[in-house]
Amino acid sequence: MKCSCGAQVQLSGPSGHCQSCGRQHLSCPTCGAHVATAADAVVVQCLYCDSKLQHVDLSRGAPYFTVHFDQYEMQARLLTFLLNRFGIPGDFQKKFELLEHRLVYVPVHLYQVCARLNELIYEIDYKAVIATTQVPYREQLGRYHFAMRAKVYMDPAKVRGAVYQPELTREQADREAHAFGEEVLERDLERFAKVTRRKHIQCDHQGMVYYPLYEVTYGYGSKRY
Repeated sequence: MKCSCGAQVQLSGPSGHCQSCGRQHLSCPTCGAHVATAADAVVVQCLYCDSKLQHVDLSRGAPYFTVHFDQYEMQARLLTFLLNRFGIPGDFQKKFELLEHRLVYVPVHLYQVCARLNELIYEIDYKAVIATTQVPYREQLGRYHFAMRAKVYMDPAKVRGAVYQPELTREQADREAHAFGEEVLERDLERFAKVTRRKHIQCDHQGMVYYPLYEVTYGYGSKRY
């Protein structure tokens, strides 16, 4: 079996580790699928058939989503993203410089929001409520569509990076989710102005998780971004 880094991996029973990059490699006992993930991850379910691969007690606290790439791949992805933006100067790649970076974990409440205009007209959407006010990009992050469920988590004992602590109470998060439902209803009201209205908003809390993010400062020429 070959790892994504190019090295050969020898499984010992249902699992094994790449001696070159440290990635875990597991074989699902139900469907036989090959599952590869980071060395410090906990694979809770098979990515293909949902069979349980490892038992993990997540009742003691919010789970941590796994980090899928290191700082070097992060830098490469950032550069690729920036080079694809409109109006980027021709010498950008030559003068691009990664100045600062750090891995952080942000607490996020996840909601499934059902906004009903009446019994027949409704819309289901998902809302992430950032549980800390300390991140300066909280508003932008709140518009991101986070994955609702994961099958791979970090082992909390192996988490490396700064962890933002949750500040919002569950009640405060519920209110933000409900306000999002109101926004969804406003969109529907514009489209269905003449229908009978029996408005109702239901916010189902899916749990709180810690999402990993890289906070990055880069330079181009004499400027910092």
